[in-house]
Amino acid sequence: MKFNIKISKLSIFCFYLINLALVGKKYWIRKEYNVFLLLTGPLTKSEKNALRRFSKIVSRLESRKNSLNLLGIFFYRNPWIKLREQVNDKTYLAIKNIFQIMRPRFNVFWKKNIKDDKGVVEKQIKNNIKINLRWFEKLFIQAANFYGTERIPLKLTVFLILLPAEIKGVSGKYISSLSGVLIEVSKTSVARKRVVEIILHEAIHLYLENNRFNNMLQESIKKHPSLNKKVIKLFEGRNLGFIVKEVINSVISLRSMMFHSTSLYHNLLVYAIEKTENKEIKKFLEGGRMVNDEFMEKIIDIVQEYVKKAARPISRANKQSEKP
Repeated sequence: MKFNIKISKLSIFCFYLINLALVGKKYWIRKEYNVFLLLTGPLTKSEKNALRRFSKIVSRLESRKNSLNLLGIFFYRNPWIKLREQVNDKTYLAIKNIFQIMRPRFNVFWKKNIKDDKGVVEKQIKNNIKINLRWFEKLFIQAANFYGTERIPLKLTVFLILLPAEIKGVSGKYISSLSGVLIEVSKTSVARKRVVEIILHEAIHLYLENNRFNNMLQESIKKHPSLNKKVIKLFEGRNLGFIVKEVINSVISLRSMMFHSTSLYHNLLVYAIEKTENKEIKKFLEGGRMVNDEFMEKIIDIVQEYVKKAARPISRANKQSEKP
């Protein structure tokens, strides 16, 4: 498999704007990233108003019938032209105005925290992928067999969001509209194998979770309405279907994630990885067997066990803090 690494200052600008505008409104927002933007000085009245407007625009675009991933737009070669094709004139001009208001603050942040790291991160992530390529390809093919996906991509695009060096964690998501994965990484974390694990994790979501798997998942979770309600309450709106998908994927891809944190969601994934060391479940993943109803129920059982234990304090010597 070949990897295409892309870095865009404008898309990174959009990422931080979304992260700042939607703080407290979405579970996936990284509050710790905003600290560095705000170190450039208190928000002005104009900036606060711009962020409020931007929050409404992003939410509206995501909730419309043909949902638009605004961040994804800014990874295109000509993002402003692409944006104009996707939104009306009023929204387009509003976004341009918001970017203009917030650009001076971002430029200060970029120059102080990101600019000098760009070349280093790009070089190191390519080297990291090269070192772990055989491992990645082996696991990806194994996962393709497990999900029953016959066609796998020959090339994977990885979009990088650069973080200040003080941030040692790694996060990711996939962007289906661009057939690529997004990785949030800094120069202090880019050389870790965990970066490649998260690329694998997001590539599995993007390419391998097919209709057969999704239909099987939906049928399984229908049998557990009570558990679904508990999961939504415990994991900040994430439903049982989302959780089961993440658990199965993490069992395959995030084997180094063996430490607890203050996040119940993170600790669930750790718990599942520990539980799937059990040979009975492991044989599905490493024995070339395709996912079936039996396996799905075993994963749901693990989630149910964790939900019951969630109120109990976790005793673990290594309590580091990091999000998957």
